[in-house]
Amino acid sequence: ADLKSINLTVRAGEVVGIAGVVGSGQTTLAEVLAGVVAPEAGDVKREPGPIAYVPENRHRDAVALTLSIRDNVMVHMHRRPAFAKGLWPRGAALSKQIQKTLEESRVQGASSDLAVSGLSGGNQQKLVLGRELEQNPVLLVAHNPFRGLDVRAIQDVRDAINGACRSGCGVVMISSDLDELFQLAHRIVVMFDGRVVGEVDLEKDDTETLGKLMGGVSRDFVH
Repeated sequence: ADLKSINLTVRAGEVVGIAGVVGSGQTTLAEVLAGVVAPEAGDVKREPGPIAYVPENRHRDAVALTLSIRDNVMVHMHRRPAFAKGLWPRGAALSKQIQKTLEESRVQGASSDLAVSGLSGGNQQKLVLGRELEQNPVLLVAHNPFRGLDVRAIQDVRDAINGACRSGCGVVMISSDLDELFQLAHRIVVMFDGRVVGEVDLEKDDTETLGKLMGGVSRDFVH
């Protein structure tokens, strides 16, 4: 769905959950917030700094499966002055930072020369998130970041998102899993047909209230 008069504020150090039935505009919202798609009207105002993006379709939009782990991790690094000299990356410094990123992201079995396709889905997702957070972003946009992951990988990804939040990064987490949103988000905003139709009070509301808003019921008629 196209976005229609979206008004959304994300503060530093908070997780804003986005809920909605499939096709409510979540993918478009994620792409606009991440800077992948420019809005046709209106403004997106951000603090200066990098934007981290964990897209819904990891294999299509986040990793190059046939390339090495090293090549996938260094996407944002290789242009930075600390790792580049003229047109060429500083090999030793770059390799050290790549290894540090993999270790801090808890990526298992990550030999830098291994193709990303050789990693499990959970480790691929941790690699993507670690690569994005290594930039010290001001905003993280994560779309269904736990989908298809096992329990261990879910915990590692959750820890990384919480760590980014504690560091002052604003987080927008779009998820089809309502329990995930209630566990991680400070606020939950509900979308329907490209619009924000309400916000859930995490202290007073429950998943039933959230479900009604997701179905397009006006906030005035939920209770």
